[in-house]
Amino acid sequence: MMAGLDLIRSGRGQSRILEAVVAAAIIFIVFSVSSYLVRASEVRVLQERADLDRLGYNVLHRLVESGAYEEIQGRAASQQELELLLKDALQRALPTSVYFNLTIYRCEGLELTPLPINPGNMPAESNPKTLERSSTSTIYTSRDGTIYLLILTLTREGA
Repeated sequence: MMAGLDLIRSGRGQSRILEAVVAAAIIFIVFSVSSYLVRASEVRVLQERADLDRLGYNVLHRLVESGAYEEIQGRAASQQELELLLKDALQRALPTSVYFNLTIYRCEGLELTPLPINPGNMPAESNPKTLERSSTSTIYTSRDGTIYLLILTLTREGA
């Protein structure tokens, strides 16, 4: 009778060891999957930044190379109208989910003078759902020889 009781107790011990091994394996799998998911979300943010950089460069390049910036400058009767026309052109060139802010500097010798216009639709308050901001710049020389530095800041609201 004693031998049968020892066999039952050793069977319980073996099942406890098996339970511990299975629990350790489950914990290892959960940590592995969670670290993979965390790394995947970091890649999304890096990809978001690269996409915004590319988009900003393309929009600025089209704005200056097509002559649209100079045409808008020539059509605008006032600084306020120039700001509205630039804002409208940028809104048409960018997706609706992208917020933007364009800052323009006139280069005079070694000095940068900001123009008193600031076309953009970026909300004033910082949004915690924003994934990434991108800032793209280009230097533009107009036909009359004036040099401008255009800086386009883009952000896309995250989910």
